[in-house]
Amino acid sequence: TYASAEILFTRGSRTAAAESFEKYLKQYPDGARRLDANYYLGLIYIDSNQNRKALDCLKTVTANENSRFYLEALTRVAPLAYEMADYRDALDAYAALAARSGSAQQTASSLLGAVRSAFASGDHAAVVKYADKALESRIEENERAEVRYDKAKSLQSLDRQDEAQKEFTTLMADMRSAYGAESSYIVSRMLF
Repeated sequence: TYASAEILFTRGSRTAAAESFEKYLKQYPDGARRLDANYYLGLIYIDSNQNRKALDCLKTVTANENSRFYLEALTRVAPLAYEMADYRDALDAYAALAARSGSAQQTASSLLGAVRSAFASGDHAAVVKYADKALESRIEENERAEVRYDKAKSLQSLDRQDEAQKEFTTLMADMRSAYGAESSYIVSRMLF
């Protein structure tokens, strides 16, 4: 039963708990505690480096915003999906986290994750959207340069050259950084 699986989990018997949760989900795929079981299974799978299984379980939880573990699952799905190069799912999770964040720091971190995920997935419109929000948040200065650079590259890809040049020019103010030096090169190519 679910209750016995949860007891095993809280006692630290992860292997036995996983077997019990899997059995519960097999017997009751639409059971009242299926989201909880998937959350706990996701944690167990993370601990045992079964990341694909973990991601699948946790995405089941995040598919239902009414789950009591919804936010906790999102905080696991976002970096796990990114690490597994599942950038679209990472973007969706980071965006949902940013929208529901309880703190300015978590919002900033989630927006940074959204920008990185969107850039890695090639979703240039999403990069611009989340970069603007991230630049208004409390991200660190080095992260600010990364976000501005990703935004500029995305604007270039969207054929919004004037806006891209403005962002690259802003980055050129710090020629000591890789972003500043690269931006200088890109602007010189844009002008000549």
